[in-house]
Order: sequence, then structure tokens, then C-alpha cells
Amino acid sequence: MKRAGAWLARVSVGLKPDILDPQGKVVRGALGELGFSAVQEVRVGKHFWVRLRGSLSRPAAEREVRRMAARVLINPVIETFTFTLSRAG
Repeated sequence: MKRAGAWLARVSVGLKPDILDPQGKVVRGALGELGFSAVQEVRVGKHFWVRLRGSLSRPAAEREVRRMAARVLINPVIETFTFTLSRAG
């Protein structure tokens, strides 16, 4: 259910750089076996698309995204996140 003017947050979650990524190593190995020889490293992560009420100001929407990411979307011990925020269709 799209609403004009709503905020769309695209949250990318990944492991912190010092955390080993065994799934990424498996993917990197498979890519190498398939002939993708230029690949040096793969890190596996996840993405969330979150639609927020359009009545929120940009700063309020950014605060909400940061709060939900820190409390629900990531494990702050091993993961970090970035996000973009734009007006949805």
C-alpha cells in the first residue's frame, strides 16, 4: 500500500570489518570456480526497505531509522548499517 510522499528508507546491514564472514568466503570461492577471477573478497549482508509516514520531517525520519536499526535490524556486537532516505512515489 503505497502512499505518496511517504519516506522510503533503504537500510544495508553487514558484518563489521573485523568479523569473519564464512558465507562470504564460500561465495567468493564459488565465483572463482565459475571464472570470475577478478573477485578479491565478498562480504554477505542484508537489506531492508522500510516505508515511513510522509508527515515525518527528514530529521525525524532519520532518527526513526537509526533507532529501529540499532534496536531491531542489527546485532550491534557484530554488525553495522548504513541507510539512504528518499521520498517514495
